Amino acid sequence: MELEEIIRESAHDKINGRDYCAGRGSPLFNNAAQVYSHNLYWNSLRSEEPVGSGMSEEAEDRINRHYGSADGLKTTITLAAKKHFGSGWVWICQHEDESLFVQNTHDAGTPIIDPLVTPLLVIDLWEHAYYLQYKNDRAEYINKLWSVINWDNLA
Repeated sequence: MELEEIIRESAHDKINGRDYCAGRGSPLFNNAAQVYSHNLYWNSLRSEEPVGSGMSEEAEDRINRHYGSADGLKTTITLAAKKHFGSGWVWICQHEDESLFVQNTHDAGTPIIDPLVTPLLVIDLWEHAYYLQYKNDRAEYINKLWSVINWDNLA
């Protein structure tokens, strides 16, 4: 099975008579979803800061259509990340109609369980992603990420 299929199939597991759902995932779901999320996270980053915005014209046009500007999208993501309590992720996803939206998930939660949604970018909100360098300042961590975000994922 492909990783995405494992995640979707295990999102509602029943193990030893106990029902699991995506919010309190089974061990298989939690591990598969974390692999998927971390893989996308690393692919959401560039290895070095690009010259200029780092956005292709296609990505910039798409962002402008849905959020007015790159700053509008950054503000939406930053607010979602700052309001998020605990560990998890903030995602930029696309609906089946190709419109963009921002979604938070907790723990191993992932929008990939919805077959009509395609995650395009993700930011890790688990403390292990930022605590050593930024302590409790999640907003500063997010602010520093903008220079290395791989905006091509939105093209």
